[in-house]
This record gives sequence, C-alpha cells and structure tokens, in this order.
Amino acid sequence: MDRQALEYTREHYNKHSNQFSEAQARKSELSLDYSFEASPELGLSECKESERYDAVTCMFAVHYFFVAEKALKQFLHNVSINLKPGGYFFGTVPDGRRVNECIRGSLTYQSPMLTVEARWKGSPGCFGSAYICAIGDTVTGSEKGTEGSLEYLVYSNVFVGVAAQYGLVPVLQYDMPSLENVLDPADANKPLKHFLPRFPGSHPSLEQASRLFATFVFQKQGEYPAAEPVADAAPGPNGAVAEPPSYAHPTAALFLVLFKFSAIFYYVLCGLFGTGFVINFCVITFLLVCDFWTVKNVSGRLLVGLRWWNEVSETGGSDWKFESLAEGQRTVNKHDARVFWLVLYITPPLWCLLGLVALLKLNLDYLLLVVIATLLSGANLAGYLKCSKAAQAQLKGVTSGLVSAGIKAYFNRG
Repeated sequence: MDRQALEYTREHYNKHSNQFSEAQARKSELSLDYSFEASPELGLSECKESERYDAVTCMFAVHYFFVAEKALKQFLHNVSINLKPGGYFFGTVPDGRRVNECIRGSLTYQSPMLTVEARWKGSPGCFGSAYICAIGDTVTGSEKGTEGSLEYLVYSNVFVGVAAQYGLVPVLQYDMPSLENVLDPADANKPLKHFLPRFPGSHPSLEQASRLFATFVFQKQGEYPAAEPVADAAPGPNGAVAEPPSYAHPTAALFLVLFKFSAIFYYVLCGLFGTGFVINFCVITFLLVCDFWTVKNVSGRLLVGLRWWNEVSETGGSDWKFESLAEGQRTVNKHDARVFWLVLYITPPLWCLLGLVALLKLNLDYLLLVVIATLLSGANLAGYLKCSKAAQAQLKGVTSGLVSAGIKAYFNRG
C-alpha cells in the first residue's frame, strides 16, 4: 500500500469510527486491534513476522509489485514465509487483459468516473507495463492531487506461474454463494474472478471501472522453505542483471536449429558422400521442406507466439493471414525468442553466400537448389516479420467477506 492510500485508509477509518463504536456498544464482544505501518520493503527484502498467520490479504495493491519480476518474487516470498501451511492469500487486483481491452485503439479511456491511459512503450510485457488509472471518488482519483495512480499490468497466467514457485496454488472454487453472487459466473474454475457490478444509481463508467478488477485466492501447499531468499543476480558492466539462460521450449529451439542447418551442412558436405546430384537434390529439398513446415507451424507458435500463412482470395489476390496468442497468454521467453530470430535472420544470407559460390563455379544445377532454399527461408522470415508487426499493432489496440468489504471501501465513501 502506498502512502497516499495509507492516508486515505486512516481518514476512512476515522470517519466511520463512530459507527463502529455504536456497533460495539450493541455487541460488547466486538473488538478491533489495528495499526498502520508504511513499509517500502515488501518487494525489496525479506520481511518475516515473529509468528505465521492463517491468512494474508492484499487489496488493490499486488499490481504495484508487477513493476519488475524480482519485486513480485520478493513479495510472494514474503507472503509465503508468513503463512501457515494451508493458509490463504487473497485479495483484489486489476486484470491486465481487461485494462488492454478498455484502452483498445487509442491507448486511452476517458469517462466521468474512470480514466485509463497506457504509459508503456511498444507492446505491453509481463512486467513493468505502466498505466495511469484514476477512479472518481477513490484514493486513485485526481481530486486527491494527482493525475491518477501509476499501476502495472497483471496477467493471470504470470501471477499464477510465479506464485506457484512459492507454494501458492490458486483456489478455483470459493464455495461461498454470497460472494459468488457478485462475481462473473463465466470465471468459474479460473484463478481470477471478475466482479459483476450492479450500480443502478451511478454513472455506467463506475461499473466499467469495477469490471477491471478481480478477486484471487491462493492456498499455501506444503512447507515453503522459509530460509530461501530471492537470489540477487550479479549486475553486468552496464548495470543490467545477468541471468542464466533458461528456455521455455528447449526441444523446439533445438529442432529449429537442427532443421535449419542440417540442409546447409548436407549441401556443403554432399561432395564427400559420392552421391549424385539427383539424390543430393532430393535429400536437401526434403530437409528444406521439413524446416519450412516446422518453422511456419510449430517453432513460431511455441517460441514467439506467432504464426502466419498466405491464402488466395476469391478475387485471385494473395492475402496474408496472421495469428498471435492473446495478450495475457503471450508471455514469450526471451531466450527462445533470441534463438528463433537469430536463426531466421542468419539463414537467408548463408544461402545467398552459397549461391554466389555456385555461380562463380558455374555450377548451375546446385545454384537452382540454392535459389529454392533462399526462397523458402526468405518466405518464413518475411512472414514472421509481417506477423510480428501485426501482433504489435493488435497488442497496442487491444475469499471471504473481507473481499466484499474491500470492494465497498474502494468504490463507496460514506
């Protein structure tokens, strides 16, 4: 919770303290012990209490830790070490996918009760994709002296994946009808359950603001090792953090390299095998076709979340078709992507160089083979370059009573 939100919470509590006193007088067993503490350490270093708890909550604040992967990991580490095994971590968070849908096209959404403005550059990523969110009559509203709250996109699959590293597993069924009545039934069996707002007396944009948010509940499974710190990677010469290569799809990356360079190696070494041109032509063409199909239909989807194809339209023209994973699902591993694009870029020039050698030797039979190879590899490169630009344009355009109490405190004052 930032300091501005903390001050708002203090004001909100003091404003309603009389109501609590009246309720306490009617029911003497009610008691409340609370304290407010502002700490900047939750996403920076280990914060461990003297005892562990049955529940940890985070209302409208998890998205601030999506400023960087390390900050989120440190925060979830702190959550886990302060939870008992079987304990619950729950709260509310804006859904990055719905934020993108809200600002689709112009990257800005403006209404009487809600303002959203993208502040990221290029395509939004899993971490550090900032945007401004201002909701009228709340702590994020501009009447508090700011243009709005600087927040960060949260994608469900990223949240769940990182939480799993700290023994936190999503609870998909709340088994609480009173709570599920205010949640979207379409989110059954999903980690994030969006609110189903009904504010008939308010401006419709308030319901639009509420639809951006979702509840989450995680349960701690087993005994997460409390002594495990978040590793600090050594910074490089330019201050960047060096990370060991970790591939999400190592098999796909391996076969991409094998298919790409097996045809080149066979072409260069086929003279040593003593086989004739016809056999060499068939073997190399077979390897080229396997490479072309694999890159176009498998490697691209797995390594960079893209796929392309070309169709002949009814008028006889050529139509490029592109496919990319949805924003929340398109979490591309940087090492996978680096291998994919490096291999794609380097192959056509290599074939052109071999073609120049064949031309100088006046070896026209093999020159024809090189032309075929260059066209196939060049077609894949051109297709994915077009597909990447199309995907970027699309991306730019595109549990308990405490949870319910948090919603009401956020959207209603008084």
